[in-house]
Amino acid sequence: MRGAEEPMPANGPARTGEPVRALVEALVEHDFEGVAAAFAPEAAFRALLPREQVDARGAGEAAAWFLTWFGDAQALSVCGLDAAALGQVTTFRFHLRARKPRGWSEIVQAGVCESSGGAITSMRLACSGFQYQTGDGASPAASPEQRFDAGDLGCGSGLPAAFRERIGGVSVGQVLRVIARDPSAREDLPAMARMLGHRVLSVESGKDGEIVIEVERGR
Repeated sequence: MRGAEEPMPANGPARTGEPVRALVEALVEHDFEGVAAAFAPEAAFRALLPREQVDARGAGEAAAWFLTWFGDAQALSVCGLDAAALGQVTTFRFHLRARKPRGWSEIVQAGVCESSGGAITSMRLACSGFQYQTGDGASPAASPEQRFDAGDLGCGSGLPAAFRERIGGVSVGQVLRVIARDPSAREDLPAMARMLGHRVLSVESGKDGEIVIEVERGR
């Protein structure tokens, strides 16, 4: 999924583009109050979308547009983020992966913003729109190299070791879809994944009593 892009660093030696990074971090957490807080109260916001142009004034209106775009995302992760500041001007590009009701998609937003006092005072953004997977819209995690059929393995019969081996075979930020049939996996596997530093995106019931668990590798 990431290709040549690098994951967003949690902490970096050059703290550039901080308002944009704060915006993206809040967005991923579905913290739309945090999104609004990244903007100054009277911020000017303009977005060029595939079929329309958006003009908004104020932190609340800017955050409302991000809510419109991402509010229905059941899972949202950062594939790449580049933000570089020169004085009060920051150029940025962020690449997100979203699980929406229609299926998995990716979106890139890029542009330039100005900031003052740690808040965005103006932002001009170009948006790719949501690019959905072809076919049935399934997550790319369903591809063979990112799908782990655990069969009847349970947490007392080899599933923990097998999971650690398989999650270690995907890149940081990519998703492993685990198909399990042992009922104990529904509670035990997500707990273990979180303990290992990974993010559990969903736990769902599949066909014939299967349990489908999607885990994004965190480290």
